[in-house]
Amino acid sequence: MATDAAGDGRAAWLAKREKVETTARAAHADWLREARAGLGRHTDSFLHTRAASLRHAHDKERERQLDERRTMATWQQALDQNTLDRLVWHGHLDRTGLSDSAAELRRWLAGKDVDEEAAQVRWRLDPTEGPNRCRARLQRIPEAQSRFYVPQKMIMSEAFMANLDSGVHSDISQSFNDSLDEEDAEEAQVQAGEQCSAAADGDKLGSGTAGDSTDGGGGSDSVSTSVIVPGDIVRSARPATLISHTEQRSGELLIGETHCYFLGERAETEPLVLNLADVRRVHKLRHLLRDTAFELFLTGGLTFVFECGDVAHRDTTIADLVAAAPTIEGDSSHELAVLTKRWCRGDLSNFAYLMGLNTLAGRTFNDLAQYPVFPHVLGDAAYEADVLVSFVDAPALVRSRWLRDLSKPMGAQDEQRLARFKERRQQLREMGETPYLYGSHYSNPGSVLYYLIRLEPFASYTLDFQGGKFDVPDRLFNSVAGAWRLSSSSSASDVKELVPEFFYLPDFLANHNRLDFGLKQSGERVSHVLLPPWAHGSTREFVRLHREVLESPAVTDMLPAWIDLIFGYKQSGAAAERADNIFHPLTYEGSVDVDSIEDEVMRRATISQISSFGQQPRRLFAKAHPARSAKGLRRSCVTDTASIAGSPHTAALSPVGTLALVAEGRAVPVARGRTLLQNGRHAVWSAADRRVRVLADPSSGGAGTVLAVSEYSEWLERDCTCSEAAADAPFFVTGHTDGTLTVFSYREETVLRTLAVMTGHSKRVTALAIASAWSLLATGGADGHVALFDLNRYEFVRRMRATDDGESVEHLAINEATADVAAAHSGGTAVVLWTANGEAAGSASFALSAHVTSLAFAVHDG
Repeated sequence: MATDAAGDGRAAWLAKREKVETTARAAHADWLREARAGLGRHTDSFLHTRAASLRHAHDKERERQLDERRTMATWQQALDQNTLDRLVWHGHLDRTGLSDSAAELRRWLAGKDVDEEAAQVRWRLDPTEGPNRCRARLQRIPEAQSRFYVPQKMIMSEAFMANLDSGVHSDISQSFNDSLDEEDAEEAQVQAGEQCSAAADGDKLGSGTAGDSTDGGGGSDSVSTSVIVPGDIVRSARPATLISHTEQRSGELLIGETHCYFLGERAETEPLVLNLADVRRVHKLRHLLRDTAFELFLTGGLTFVFECGDVAHRDTTIADLVAAAPTIEGDSSHELAVLTKRWCRGDLSNFAYLMGLNTLAGRTFNDLAQYPVFPHVLGDAAYEADVLVSFVDAPALVRSRWLRDLSKPMGAQDEQRLARFKERRQQLREMGETPYLYGSHYSNPGSVLYYLIRLEPFASYTLDFQGGKFDVPDRLFNSVAGAWRLSSSSSASDVKELVPEFFYLPDFLANHNRLDFGLKQSGERVSHVLLPPWAHGSTREFVRLHREVLESPAVTDMLPAWIDLIFGYKQSGAAAERADNIFHPLTYEGSVDVDSIEDEVMRRATISQISSFGQQPRRLFAKAHPARSAKGLRRSCVTDTASIAGSPHTAALSPVGTLALVAEGRAVPVARGRTLLQNGRHAVWSAADRRVRVLADPSSGGAGTVLAVSEYSEWLERDCTCSEAAADAPFFVTGHTDGTLTVFSYREETVLRTLAVMTGHSKRVTALAIASAWSLLATGGADGHVALFDLNRYEFVRRMRATDDGESVEHLAINEATADVAAAHSGGTAVVLWTANGEAAGSASFALSAHVTSLAFAVHDG
């Protein structure tokens, strides 16, 4: 019994002990949980506080950086706007400062020699595209941006260049290539690495408003909000890449109700803002042989290419753009048929047709790998002759000697060289590799830069490709005849065709920027391009006659065969084999799927090869191209002269100042002191209150109704002397007594908006002319000069002297097809003609009794 009792007591004690320990463990666990919870709350609070502090510090630092960028941008803008490179002042400056600046500028203009002024300026090709997509205008390189182009040490002095042009040669070589030491070479290479992106930034200008912020952004809400135009609502945002000549900038494309915006990933990239009302067309493109890009065409002549990653993304982005702006024209399945039909009827010139085919085939000036391609048209005999023969009804023997055989690619022009190409193709076949004839392409970045090396920004791009140096002088483009021989026979690999500039831009053949390309082994200095004897040393004459050959009946008859090779059924397949028209496989669409290459090194190498080798255009024709049915190009004048001489569209109710041409070639009389705007509206300046008003169309029954009025500005304190409106853009320009010009915008607002105030004359403005196709404004002044302005950027470009005796310029006209400028002074007995780039192109004098009372160009289709 005692034993049992002891056992029960021990069991009870153990149970009690277990209970106590369990309670203690539970209490300890509760304490641990509470401690951990408290520690967690403390840690979370600490981390939250620290994160908030870091975010606050980050936001403050970013705000400081943005403020610093805005401040620097504001200072830079102020400097740019008050230098003679821009000659633009804005109304927010105080009136006293404006008056002093304008007076100082007029004194400078009065004493500045035009030739001296032009010689001190460096020039680059303006990206504005005129009719047939021609980029024919040069623009000044602002002093602030000159560091992004060819370094000063690679530019010949003005005196040395003058001696060179006159035939005087120096014994001391100024060749950068010969004298550059290792330290200078390293510096030049660093500069060259920056030039392509900087030059592209300088060329990238939209027609919309860039908002209040000048800083870029990586897609952050704060930066995006600062860029958005007030009142606009963003409807979609998609990743995209902006493609320029040699650079690809990744970022985000925002599409709003009134504007679209491109924000680069890099914070220093300036955002691109485009007004959708200015976008007239969108065209699908390939990029790196992938159908993933599109090109926007603006009314001002600027174009932009965006790459979207894949076809679906690209098509959706285009749909968003068209939905936001239904007036934007997209690709049409009938466009090619209409274009070809017009050419066959003789309604389009050969040049216009080839440029249209290039565009439809995806060629663009914005991508060096897909630059527009044009044919060599002259043969061996033509480059050696003193006089260029006429090819009208030329016999077959003359054609074969003087003209290139357009039925053969460049690699097949010489039979012996073609035999070597075929031998190499057979060797590739025997080694089990894909056989081809030509390892280089007829159009690639290298060939484009070879031809355009004398023009900026292409000269800077060349330095970038060449590691900061120009190529060996003997290998540079120095002779038109030499380039033909190189591509047609003498080179073991060169088969390049031409670029469009050979047929419309004389300036690419001249060394305007005095670039030092060095000495050839023969001792000859490379500068201006050597021309055939029949050009008589004139780049303009060469381009004129070269264009005549392109438009000749002989070339027209052969042109369909060349189109078959480049854009047609002989581009690939069995027909290409028979035509000896087989290029490296990586130049053809579908030859490689870049996206499927997993190895990053191999993928980058393939992309580099595709970019460098050149790319076949999109094939447009599946069968032989038809011949032209018309005997020649029909020259149908745009203007119906009978409507001018016989029955004006609207009866004049007051003295007629001008006759303005409207739709269907009709002439509308415009009263003195008025300017005809779009939709029949009139602009009139009132001396009573110093304001400009837009009045309703008199023929619509609303004569005298005020639709819009300008805000008061101290700039309008000066009397208005003349005005001119753009034919197809909502703006007009007024000239004033103090030599200034005011640009007004008149969309649907009730208040006229002042876009810019510019100055280019030391005395009153006496005449205005606008070529909206070129975004070009020409102004004449009582100082005897003609000034040119860029209407995309509202920048002064150059001045030309119209008369030596100081007579005022009374009449101006701009050729809408070529951008040539004609002027007549107050004496009225002579007309002077210049190119868009200020080169004197001709003059005509008349008898003293025959005074010039008006000027106009007759512009023809095609």
